[in-house]
Amino acid sequence: MTLRCVGSWRDKKNQQYFIVQNEENEDYRCGIIIDETNVRKLYFANDSSCSSLSMKSAFDSYYFHSGTIAKPFAPCAFPVWMRGEFDSMKVSSHELQYLQHHVGAVPLISHCVQTFDDRVMVFSETKCGEPLGYHCLLFNARSQNLIEFKTSIPTDKSNISICTYVLFRALGRFEDVFV
Repeated sequence: MTLRCVGSWRDKKNQQYFIVQNEENEDYRCGIIIDETNVRKLYFANDSSCSSLSMKSAFDSYYFHSGTIAKPFAPCAFPVWMRGEFDSMKVSSHELQYLQHHVGAVPLISHCVQTFDDRVMVFSETKCGEPLGYHCLLFNARSQNLIEFKTSIPTDKSNISICTYVLFRALGRFEDVFV
């Protein structure tokens, strides 16, 4: 079975839920995550309904033993003028959440690593925690309600040179996004 994470969220009691899609039969299943000391427990419902899912009512459960989970960088803060909620993007002080508008796309979270005026080096991952890597975002405020950004190609290593203005412009391959 191959599961693709569609998204995750926390409820009012700070309990973490997620939805996955079985890529073989396209069924959706709801899951709940319980973190205990060095053990992450995943409990699945037998369908996409999360309303009555609990440890006791779970259809399937998985236990993962691991060490502590840490981000591979020291976070910085996005400039104040970039922060806010837009059509498909939300920017807070330390992270940018971006909902891509194409079929099969998973929401992305970009964590601020270092700022350079209109550019921000970020570490991005899917909302389900799958790492994409380090890349540079170039921002341009078109108006109070419209922001444009371009992104470089993600890399596995943190290197501030990906955000130098000359290199960023020379990359040639970037995506224009208006939100």
